Amino acid sequence: MQGVKITILPQEMDRFFTNIDKYNKMVQDKVKKEVVRTTYAIDSQAKKNAPVKFGRLRAGITPTIKNNGVTGVVSVNVGYGIFVHEGTKPHQILPRNRKMLAWSTMLSGRSTKYNRFARRVMHPGTKANLFLKKAADFEKPRFVNNLNMIFR
Repeated sequence: MQGVKITILPQEMDRFFTNIDKYNKMVQDKVKKEVVRTTYAIDSQAKKNAPVKFGRLRAGITPTIKNNGVTGVVSVNVGYGIFVHEGTKPHQILPRNRKMLAWSTMLSGRSTKYNRFARRVMHPGTKANLFLKKAADFEKPRFVNNLNMIFR
């Protein structure tokens, strides 16, 4: 699976999950239900936070429940998802299949398109958009609070 993964298993929660088998079935089921709820809440929030141009990035955000229900994973299944989430440094773009890069542009105030050509261009880089991390950080306090309520 390509892209960014955020697993809902914070280090401070290890004490709950390492010994989950020692708790009765009712407690285990409540924990698993909370993991599922939080995973889908993060999925929903990440989709709200994700930038949209054509919708592929947003559609590529998928939740998965693993490890018998005690681990939730929200991942991005589009190849460029990592670059949107983490950003990119300035870099050079070179042609792959031709000798020149080509694109059309409109100059401000004019209605005519102009064709542009270059052997290479410098991309200024992109700023990170931490839409998955923001979603996980948004849900984390509720998740921790709900688990504390379960284990009281």
